[in-house]
Amino acid sequence: MGVRLVNMFSYQGRKRLLWATIIAMTLAMAGAIYIALQPVEVDTGVSPKARPAAAQQADVVQARPPSDYAVIYRTDLRQPLFDAPVSTAPAVAPVLPLRLAGVFVETGHSYALFRTLTGDQKMLSVGESFEGVEVTAIDATSASVKFSGQTITLKKETPAK
Repeated sequence: MGVRLVNMFSYQGRKRLLWATIIAMTLAMAGAIYIALQPVEVDTGVSPKARPAAAQQADVVQARPPSDYAVIYRTDLRQPLFDAPVSTAPAVAPVLPLRLAGVFVETGHSYALFRTLTGDQKMLSVGESFEGVEVTAIDATSASVKFSGQTITLKKETPAK
């Protein structure tokens, strides 16, 4: 039994020593942080009263008069502060979404067969419109359409050879 008491005492002693070391290190770190955060005062050996008046006035920040800020007060900050850059790129003409594939002309009614950009076909008569294109006239070899405010005459597509 005596050996057992010595081992337990030895274990308890090491445990207490460990905790004492942890507490000492924590206090040392806290002290170092406290010292590091303290303001540093440097004694220049010259009293503030001994400095020239011009140097003392330089330390005082002069407030600007409100008239200096008039430009800021007049600026509408809800709008862009700068003008947008002027675009020098030429305007891109809209692409006609239809091609004339064929015409059917009969007395009293005529039809034009159009092929869309996706390859679909659409048959329209004079006065009908599709995807912003209005058919204005149809004759034996062409069809006139109005697109983006312009009248365009389309000729029949020639089959690829």
